[in-house]
Amino acid sequence: MFGLFKKKESMPPIRDLVWMSAAAKKRGALALIAASEDPVIAAWFDETVQEWQQFLDDAGHSVRVESVPFLQPLDVKDRNVFLLEHYPLASRETKVMQSWKPKDVVVFVSMEDALLQLFGGDNLIALMQKMGMAENEAMEHTMISRSIRNAQEKLDKKVEREHNADAQEEWFKINVEKYPK
Repeated sequence: MFGLFKKKESMPPIRDLVWMSAAAKKRGALALIAASEDPVIAAWFDETVQEWQQFLDDAGHSVRVESVPFLQPLDVKDRNVFLLEHYPLASRETKVMQSWKPKDVVVFVSMEDALLQLFGGDNLIALMQKMGMAENEAMEHTMISRSIRNAQEKLDKKVEREHNADAQEEWFKINVEKYPK
């Protein structure tokens, strides 16, 4: 009756691996992809799909980078999923993730990614360097994942009508620049 007792769909646990730079993110991701058996590698934006496909091809890996909107639940069921970026809006990311039943979801994030830049990525880089963290080290912590999720949820509240884009930076220019931080 009215969905009051409907079981809430659960999301697969998402692990965020965060590097200081995009170059370090690529090096770290390459090592994890190479060590994984039959991974699904996916990105939200076409530009990211093309950029990473070229990067992986140049590195000699014969894996295909998929576009998240075109992946079906059966494509990811019981497999390790590596996402090359977060989608800016939590609501859209949640909707897709709830239909998947992967073994594991790892999102590769750089402090240079547009989402983190919007919420002070440069300040975090400086802090990480002061703490003595090397550029090639990845950070992983539930607090970091929660902060990223909070940033996505803030954007959900600000963006009233979403316009699609081929690149993450373009998405932010179209959908967010008109809003103050």
